[in-house]
Amino acid sequence: MNDRDITFLEKIQLYKKLKIYLTRKIANNEKSNEELNTIIIELERWGKDLKKRANYYDL
Repeated sequence: MNDRDITFLEKIQLYKKLKIYLTRKIANNEKSNEELNTIIIELERWGKDLKKRANYYDL
């Protein structure tokens, strides 16, 4: 990994990968903890913000 700023498109891709990964972790673990659920809620908030910004940048 090089030392450059993350682009907006890369942020969207990272958001999607994280959401898929964490959602699968919860689905595979019946004892998923409160912290993981909180992270997913915050991730969804970030996703909403990214979608608004994507409309602004016409992505």
